Amino acid sequence: MFPHPDFELYDNTGRTTEQINSARTGVPTSQDLRRWSVKEGSVPDTVGPAITAWTDRLHNAEPGEVAQLILLATTDPNGILPRLHEFLEAAADKLQQAGAGEAAAHMTGIVTRLGELDQDLYDTAVDAWEDINAAQRRTAATSTSPAAGSRLASPAPASEQEPAAPPTPPRSDHRSR
Repeated sequence: MFPHPDFELYDNTGRTTEQINSARTGVPTSQDLRRWSVKEGSVPDTVGPAITAWTDRLHNAEPGEVAQLILLATTDPNGILPRLHEFLEAAADKLQQAGAGEAAAHMTGIVTRLGELDQDLYDTAVDAWEDINAAQRRTAATSTSPAAGSRLASPAPASEQEPAAPPTPPRSDHRSR
């Protein structure tokens, strides 16, 4: 019934049409070609574990640390977005050199949008730091007031309850500034 004695009717479950046709014709799939195009041993370690450690740190952060961690992880010169920005710029250059001009132009557009995202993240983290700081001052003022339960407490003066570490000031080399 089947041309190959080891073939079972359900051997193709979970396979794509391209994989099935590749098995029949002996021609590699596009995924095979992509995987084989990178030289063995030339790919660095995976990048995911680094951000996983930052995410774990963020989960365990005190409220006053949250905005600072966001700034450090995303917009610091050694943070995620600057490194990703650098990687994608290099990718656009390499695509252009390889003759993939349309893909290089598309990649350059992505790099531009990433620069905008970098600025948005920076602004959001600074705003969050200010909001968290104000909330901590209100909480401290409420907890020290004898009539805390009967009226709303006013925020503490700026000289009281300052956070241990202010957010990173805007950098002159910040890409979007």
